[in-house]
Amino acid sequence: MGNSPQLEIIICTSNEERCIANLRMTLERCVTNPAVTIIGDECELDPKRFVVACGGRAEFWQTRSSPTRTGPVASLQRGYEISTAPILAFIHDDVEIYEAGWDAAVLEEFQRPGVGVVGFGGALGLGTDDIYKTPYRLQQLARLQYGSNAPDWQTHGHRFTGSREVATLDGYCLIVRRELLDKIGGWKVMQTQFHCYDTALTLYARRHGYKVRQLGIYAKHCGGGTSVKDGRYAEWLKREFGKTDADVHRESHDWLYAEFKDVLPVRVNQ
Repeated sequence: MGNSPQLEIIICTSNEERCIANLRMTLERCVTNPAVTIIGDECELDPKRFVVACGGRAEFWQTRSSPTRTGPVASLQRGYEISTAPILAFIHDDVEIYEAGWDAAVLEEFQRPGVGVVGFGGALGLGTDDIYKTPYRLQQLARLQYGSNAPDWQTHGHRFTGSREVATLDGYCLIVRRELLDKIGGWKVMQTQFHCYDTALTLYARRHGYKVRQLGIYAKHCGGGTSVKDGRYAEWLKREFGKTDADVHRESHDWLYAEFKDVLPVRVNQ
């Protein structure tokens, strides 16, 4: 094996076919040699198929299967625990990255002083001006002035193609300095097992003095295929916890509201 990679791609999946297709696309557009870790959530992975999917682009790779569902944050934690690189790219299995050299651009972004998290979709504001001043409501944790370079950017906000500091990031692609996760205790500290872990991560970053940056990489979060929209997810949530998706969505927001009074609201001036 050659030198250890600086970047490790971590994908948590409950759909091997979808994961393999998008992993192949992601790696074809890499110009470095990232490590790859695939975490199966209620999914038995076939390591040989992922070797083929890597197509020789990844010298360092590993898979971990789980026949039972654990939820997204628990899967992210497992990926963090077994990964080795200093920069960890947590990418949803339904993300298509079209831009060649995205990995090199990410590593270059982390050369900026103090950068803790980088993503492809970001907002300049997080939390309304009246948060903590009026009775609490979910809308007070809204993302403001969201932008991306996705093909369907018009449906989400404005188009952004450069590099900038942002208030928060969309969770479909969270690229994190390992040092930050080490400091906060990993993903497991978050009381957001199913929602809002992207918001929590960026707020932890700010609390610890790290910068949050967005790269306008041409990529699409296909959506509708993640565990939140998966019928098996709803069944599991009801069976194991006696809750609906709306229940845990509210619980996650309640925790964010109480936990990050020292950070919210966040505004980034351009």
